[in-house]
Amino acid sequence: MKKILLILSPVILALSLAGQTLVQDGKNFAQIIIPDESHRVEAFAAEELREHIQKITNVSVPVAEKSKTDKKLAVKIFIGTSFAEKFPEDLKALEGNDGFAVRSKGNHIYIFGSVPKGTLNGVYSFLEENTDIIWARPQNYGTVFTPAKTLRLVKSNYRNIPVNNLRGWQITSYPYNKDTELWNIRMACNKNPTQYGRKDSYDRSLDGGMVMMPIFGHNLKLFMPKTDFQKHPEYFALCGGIRRPAGEAQLCFSNMAGADHFAKNAVVLIKKMQKKFQTDMISINIEDNHANCECKNCQQDIVLPDGKVLSKKAPNFLSTRYYIYLNRIAEKLKKEFPSLRIMTYAYFFTAEPPAVKIADNIDIAFCPAVKDDKQNILHLKNRIWKQRIDEFAKRSANMVWREYYGCASTFPRPLAERAAEDMRYLAGIGVKKIYTEGPPDLFMKEDPAKKQRNYDGKASWDVSAMDFWVLTKLYWDPYQDVEKLRDKYISRTYQAAKKEMKEYYALIRNAWYSDELPSTLSDNAYRNAIYYISNKNIEEKCHSLLKKALKKANQANVKKLVADHLERFENWMKNKELYAQAELRVPCVDTAGKNLTVDSPLWDKGALISEFKVMNRPAVASKYPTKVKVMHDGKALHILFICTDDRIKNLYSPANLRGTEVFPDGDHVELFLDSGKAKELYCHFAVNFRNEKYDAKGYNGKWNTSWKSQAKVMENEYRILFSIPFASLGFKEKAPKALKGMFFRTFHHDKKDGKKESSSWGAMVVHQPAGFGNIILEK
Repeated sequence: MKKILLILSPVILALSLAGQTLVQDGKNFAQIIIPDESHRVEAFAAEELREHIQKITNVSVPVAEKSKTDKKLAVKIFIGTSFAEKFPEDLKALEGNDGFAVRSKGNHIYIFGSVPKGTLNGVYSFLEENTDIIWARPQNYGTVFTPAKTLRLVKSNYRNIPVNNLRGWQITSYPYNKDTELWNIRMACNKNPTQYGRKDSYDRSLDGGMVMMPIFGHNLKLFMPKTDFQKHPEYFALCGGIRRPAGEAQLCFSNMAGADHFAKNAVVLIKKMQKKFQTDMISINIEDNHANCECKNCQQDIVLPDGKVLSKKAPNFLSTRYYIYLNRIAEKLKKEFPSLRIMTYAYFFTAEPPAVKIADNIDIAFCPAVKDDKQNILHLKNRIWKQRIDEFAKRSANMVWREYYGCASTFPRPLAERAAEDMRYLAGIGVKKIYTEGPPDLFMKEDPAKKQRNYDGKASWDVSAMDFWVLTKLYWDPYQDVEKLRDKYISRTYQAAKKEMKEYYALIRNAWYSDELPSTLSDNAYRNAIYYISNKNIEEKCHSLLKKALKKANQANVKKLVADHLERFENWMKNKELYAQAELRVPCVDTAGKNLTVDSPLWDKGALISEFKVMNRPAVASKYPTKVKVMHDGKALHILFICTDDRIKNLYSPANLRGTEVFPDGDHVELFLDSGKAKELYCHFAVNFRNEKYDAKGYNGKWNTSWKSQAKVMENEYRILFSIPFASLGFKEKAPKALKGMFFRTFHHDKKDGKKESSSWGAMVVHQPAGFGNIILEK
């Protein structure tokens, strides 16, 4: 009997294969189809799909316009909304969002959204669902996958709609990086991560279908430049008896002529930008300081639109001043640009919900700086942030949760559980926009010719890439299981080394959550490593796991990912001594609480800190010597700062004209004390050379307790005394055996002679409890 040789055509072969097969044994059976006149985002989506399939299979799947399809290739992948008429239910569900649907009919596959960005998001999801690819980090070796000669679809019928309709990262410190920008796009972020300025970066954002916000940051000076200051100084803040340009201070927010002038400048600037750039949103934000106007009008009670009077002593007085001013600008801009949105930071004093409604063309970017990132905003430690966002949500339907997850990321802080809990709560009150500060995955050596400084954003990605990936997935849908997301990241990224890396990250996470010591955006990696790794006795185990993972890594890029992390880990441990936790043994002086003054001879009995270092630079001594003496009497802790200053006449601190407690910016000292009590944040005390006081729990300045201070300015120094009763720290019955704390000074002559420096005990960082020193109270 003769054997019959059956030769199948490519069309018949593709139809005969199990499932929808794009590539079989290195042979292509598919074609990517775009509309004859495709949107640039759809064209980019098709190219991304083609490029990644080729990376995985080493086979090029051609891209063609609809009118140029190749009938010999049976599997067609249709990209874009114009091909989705057969799926009306999907199109209806996708209206008003950048979600997507993937559908198939026979060997025809459709990837589409109601907008081009949705289609692009669908392409990336299609790749993730049908291969093991992961964009683990922006660097080229961060794209990890298993090479395959055959690509057969396993999931081609589903729909996905985001919970949050604005998502992304704001690249900080160094504003551009191609790899990081593309990573944002591939992770379905939709807010452009960079400022405008470079055409290639702008084009990437357009290709990625991003919401285009051309400028952000603290930028009043952009709209009210120094040329205006020379002509109209009355539009600018009066601080310390003189008007100051924007940037050095805020603006005169009671001057509505100034607001009108601001709006005119903004119109000119926006029109100029719109000639070159797409502009969906403009950002207008206060400067990064507390220097508010001290003029008579700014310090008067505010008559609200409903006729009620808001006292200048009200906690939301400054915030209300600002939003009235901004509402005026928003009204003017809406006439010129009806569809343009304005985003503004609710930050520092503007984080207090104002006593007025906010214009409907303003998006409030609420900045919870600084909260305890170990806890969600429902926790007692963070109640101030929940209260504020709740109140803002009542005043504005256009709220943005603008976070700091990329800060302090040179140590792998496992924030995802708390972030997910926050986002779920926020979605429940209608807040469905989120973006956060984050570093580019970039190491840049200093280049004086280009005026670039040494920058190492790569340090964060070396150790926190998993956290960034998980957080970004949660931006899309915060109701996902965080642990499953981590498992997916680890399995796809580390492959043969997944067991070791999972155990390593679990050790870090368990150590981090093993106590309630707060963690904030200012945390230092070296101090965190000491506290959570060395002090928790997991250093040897962590080191061993990373080394084992490196040996097991079976791909060059996986080896590189593990090696980068291992290098950072070993660097933490190498610098342990430099960042070692300081300790101070404080004697008990029974008579210390009786008539104690800054000049009392009793201070000779106190413990002495004889040297301050520049904050966060433990190898650099302060230029402006500071000594601290500490003692207790069983009932209170007594601290004396002795601040040397050979230009004592240049002491500066803005005047407090409102008669309320405000942070004493300028030349001042600060004291941080952590009682170690569960559910309690550390206490923060500050006093300036005029003896103006401030206290807070974390950043909650509404918290007040009983304590005393004294200040005395002398010929070449000033002295400040703190007396803090232990009862005020929550110890009602007896003094504690120990506290954690830090002592800090700001030399703030910049308004007088341009000099400024922040220094502290052991180079500790403000609001960073993991780095606080041990204060042992002797009997």
